[in-house]
Amino acid sequence: MRIVIADDHDLYLSGMRAVLGVEPDIDIVADVASSWEAVTSCVDLDPDVVILGHRLPRNNGIEACRAIKARAPRTMVLILTESEDEADLIAAITAGASGYLLKEFPAQQIIDSMRLAHRGQTLIPVRLTTRLIDDLSRLGLEPPVESTATRLSDHERRILGLVAQGKANREIAAQLYISQNTVKNHVHTIRIKLNLGSRIELVRHVLEQGTGELSRRAH
Repeated sequence: MRIVIADDHDLYLSGMRAVLGVEPDIDIVADVASSWEAVTSCVDLDPDVVILGHRLPRNNGIEACRAIKARAPRTMVLILTESEDEADLIAAITAGASGYLLKEFPAQQIIDSMRLAHRGQTLIPVRLTTRLIDDLSRLGLEPPVESTATRLSDHERRILGLVAQGKANREIAAQLYISQNTVKNHVHTIRIKLNLGSRIELVRHVLEQGTGELSRRAH
């Protein structure tokens, strides 16, 4: 896994180099201290994953993320931040980030997140996901009823809403009085209709439908 690290804090950057440098499956192809250097490195070197500090100089990590996804779309972007602000998380998601990691996370958790992002998974801290889901519920926002190609049934929409609330298949089955296998089949169908690969991507899809309302509220 070829990675780029971009952070403007020298101590954190050197710490990341030391920790990641001993991982046999990780090759640090560049470490930089500005958003411009991060974008340039990703375009020139085509890494698998880039870790972007949120508050990079010369534009910020969110704008760098947007530029990287436009110019080096294969690279998975992880935003590394101290911010638990909902507006920042929303901005990262809509810019195309594959993960939103808090700097307080243990080093091993960040390393594991990089490997998961490399495999195509989306990573959002559980407590932030839960907070956003609660906000969507309070605002009365519903999961999307349409995808690019088809419309979800009312039953599928209800199951999608329960998935987005973090409920497991057994909890959904108990609430809707259906079998766990039926729930599993419905979730699989929803993922196909929405062209999404995992449950967390379903949650992300629901969150993105509410970004406009949440952003207006945050400001």
